[in-house]
Amino acid sequence: MKCRIVKDVHNHIMEVAGLGPDDSFEVPGMENAENMFRFIDELGWDAVNIPAITLDDARNIPCNYLSLYAKVLGQREGKDIYALAGLQRSPKAEDNKSMAEDARYWMSLGFDGFKMICKPNVRRTLKFGFNDPVFEEFYAEAERNSWPILFHIGDPIEFWDRKLIPDWAMASGWYYGDDKDIPSMTDLYAEMEDVLSRFPKLNVTFAHFLFLSFNIPYAQRLFDAYPNIKLDVTPGSEMYLGFTKNYEAAKTFFEKNAGRILFGTDNTSVGSKEIEKALSESREKVETMFRFFECDDEFDGFGLKLKGLKLSKHALEELYHGSFEKFFGYRRPSYVNSEKLVVAAEKQCQRLGMDVVSLQNKDILEKLAEALK
Repeated sequence: MKCRIVKDVHNHIMEVAGLGPDDSFEVPGMENAENMFRFIDELGWDAVNIPAITLDDARNIPCNYLSLYAKVLGQREGKDIYALAGLQRSPKAEDNKSMAEDARYWMSLGFDGFKMICKPNVRRTLKFGFNDPVFEEFYAEAERNSWPILFHIGDPIEFWDRKLIPDWAMASGWYYGDDKDIPSMTDLYAEMEDVLSRFPKLNVTFAHFLFLSFNIPYAQRLFDAYPNIKLDVTPGSEMYLGFTKNYEAAKTFFEKNAGRILFGTDNTSVGSKEIEKALSESREKVETMFRFFECDDEFDGFGLKLKGLKLSKHALEELYHGSFEKFFGYRRPSYVNSEKLVVAAEKQCQRLGMDVVSLQNKDILEKLAEALK
């Protein structure tokens, strides 16, 4: 008998621009969406949510369409797949005036809400804050309609410290300490509170626990000030070390705020060459997370010494699925009209220019349109 109902709020399709140095948008992009069902079936998930990442780079264009493609396949297979659209942003603030119009377009195609990616390195290209006036109309409409928003703000604090940043993060270009274009975490939190103070009813879940596992009192102050916000527990592994080092405060926080903390994994659906490795790593990650939340022993997890929180049955049920259901308004995934999606993909093909990247985009979008017919 199945012992858990689990709904994963943070399960990616590998963005096609990240597949490799050749930036190929051929078959692997389609496989990434199709392989999402391996995660659902093998991990036993009752629902997944796909946050699509779309920014200023033309290579990201297929990400939203691939997410909708996965949703269509889910409809056909009877699987609950939700998806959050990435809003494409331009480097110059003044070129982003159609953000609310774009949001309405994506919702009309069948998205369930939006993914906002405000990882600090993005500011090297997009040099305006997420509290900039260009977002005003979008935030107002999102608040009015209770659109779910999964918001990634910041990164682990050690990414600003050359002595503490992990080698893998340094290699990824995620060291921020000497970069004048990148705000501090304190500045990013100030931008966030500026937005929340003006749009306090936004239906927002902040990813990766908002990097606050080492500062539980501030997390609680935010929850007290803004009753509509939520957090997810998607690893970064440093989050679980923070919970361990602030054990009693963390345990109290989870029990007190049951219903506002969501389960997420950052599992990533990839192409056929990588899928078995990805599934194996995901199973190991998930078992570590289950052990951490359900047991109170000390153990090695994520390469760290951790102590489990052993949450109550009520807190676990809210964490694993109840908070997810609140976030999405207790409704099933929005319906994707395949015919409308085909037309949208074909129009996107027509809008693309003739540079190499656009030709690759055109190729995958044409394949997508054909698969949906």
